[in-house]
Amino acid sequence: MILLIENNLKYAESTGCYLSNYNIEVDYAFNGISAFELASKNSYEVIIININLPKLNGLTLCHKIRNELFI
Repeated sequence: MILLIENNLKYAESTGCYLSNYNIEVDYAFNGISAFELASKNSYEVIIININLPKLNGLTLCHKIRNELFI
């Protein structure tokens, strides 16, 4: 399962549609805060993060996930 963190709805939808053609399950988050909540509740094989996210930017989110969830 993939967590796609993208604030551009059209880009997120097109990427998710493409991945679903290959039977890949995708969860979506549209800001850094909701992305962190999903990452802390679920296990993902891949997390794709846009750097320019609202509420918590992608680089900060990446560091937060690595430091708090993968200790």
